[in-house]
Amino acid sequence: MSKLLYESNIIEFVNRDCELRGHGRKKWWAENLGVSSMTLSHWIVGRRHPSTKHLENLFVLSESIIADQERTKLADSLWKSYYDKRVIQPEILKVVVENLLRSSCLQPRLLALLVYLFEKTTPSPYSEPPIMHPLRNRLGWLYESAGLDGGFKPADTETIRLLELSDTVTGDQKIIKKYLSTDQTELGKKWRVYDCSLGKLKANLDWKFRLRLS
Repeated sequence: MSKLLYESNIIEFVNRDCELRGHGRKKWWAENLGVSSMTLSHWIVGRRHPSTKHLENLFVLSESIIADQERTKLADSLWKSYYDKRVIQPEILKVVVENLLRSSCLQPRLLALLVYLFEKTTPSPYSEPPIMHPLRNRLGWLYESAGLDGGFKPADTETIRLLELSDTVTGDQKIIKKYLSTDQTELGKKWRVYDCSLGKLKANLDWKFRLRLS
């Protein structure tokens, strides 16, 4: 796919998303991309073109929106496998997890389940790391949280969100990041993701699973 066609497809997605969600959506895109609403409008109508870095950020944000739409269905499938005591093939688990980790953020309980399942199935490391840094760093964090080696090192980038916040936590991005940093683990700092300790949640999953087997 040529760069112009690639750019056109992404901009078309942004435009459709803004039209679908209505008032305030352009501002949301602009704030998340770190550009002005006017700049975004110029991109949409074709008066200007996003830089390579902005195009990458547009793609990542587009992927997270699509993944958010599938997140509940994928999470439910993993929880069903857990409660039905069904073994998930490692390569299938990797595909499901990759899609989940493209989401904007995940609940701590779901993250604990992902770590638990990785510990039990031990997926193989990657021969080539994911290109996009949000997925790459989140996957690396998950592998190492499960005591595994993903086969790659963290991408040198800004720290990204991994945790879903409760509805009671509000504020601008600086306030939210400061709030998230209070619970960030050393592993989270290494992989540049805002995480939290999942030890108790994961132990509870293991306890419940063993209880059902008895």
